[in-house]
Amino acid sequence: MGGADTSGWLRIALECSREEAGAIEEALEASGAAAVSLEDAGEEPRFEFSPGDRPLWGKVRVSGLFPAGTDGLERLAGRASPEVLETARVGELPDTDWVRAGRGRSRPTRFGDRLWVCPTWEEPPPETASGVVVRLDPGLAFGTGSHPSTRLCLRRLTGPDLTGKVVIDYGCGSGILGLAMLGLGARRCLAVDIDPQALDAARENARRNRLAEHFELMFPPAVADALRRAGRSTSDLLVANILAAPLAALAGTFKDLVGRGGELMLSGILSGQAGGLIEDYAPWFRLAIADTDEDWVLLAGPRTR
Repeated sequence: MGGADTSGWLRIALECSREEAGAIEEALEASGAAAVSLEDAGEEPRFEFSPGDRPLWGKVRVSGLFPAGTDGLERLAGRASPEVLETARVGELPDTDWVRAGRGRSRPTRFGDRLWVCPTWEEPPPETASGVVVRLDPGLAFGTGSHPSTRLCLRRLTGPDLTGKVVIDYGCGSGILGLAMLGLGARRCLAVDIDPQALDAARENARRNRLAEHFELMFPPAVADALRRAGRSTSDLLVANILAAPLAALAGTFKDLVGRGGELMLSGILSGQAGGLIEDYAPWFRLAIADTDEDWVLLAGPRTR
């Protein structure tokens, strides 16, 4: 018998309640899913949120993408309830070059009046000459500037004066936000992610932009030590573009990483999730909706105590 087939992908879809969705998402990630997505599993294409509500529909389909040849269901055993595992549907996807396919949709894009994100396979247009240009190849990591949550962050970053600041890009993905902050004047960026593949992509993008000397990559437990090496106990600005559930869980962590008077920016948040997160962070931060894009919002504000 030959070796396992490693061409293509397996999609494992599980159905669960809204309350279980966050745990199932984490279970898929812990089991080795290369990507996780959530969608409506019932007939609620829109869910009417009241202030403070958590996200999602009444019934949620959580899907994980695994390389072919791996037994994702076996890895899920013990991480999801038997009732949820019974809903599992497994399907094959062709071995598409997702990176190459996405290149046809990526173009140089301006954010604010001076920041440009330009794919490495495109030449920067002449009008970028007087601005800040981030050359980017996301690889298999999240972050090209095309998603509303990333656009919100990039637009916001062009406003404040970042000169000389120590900043954190928490959940850095491709490194797009951290590299933008360095290009806009920050002196050091600590780029944090739980995905080694994302850290590899961000490291290569920092090299391409000649910013590697000021761009330090790490897993979450290393952040406090990295701040000390930078001569700091806290950062001036922390940006996190992830998801509402982990953002809620990270409130206490971010309190320890942002100095009093420092700024926090949170994205990856649907409009109905904003109220709950503002309450989660209220003991330390005065957050408010700073911008919106489609159904997504950006929360920003200072640490007050």
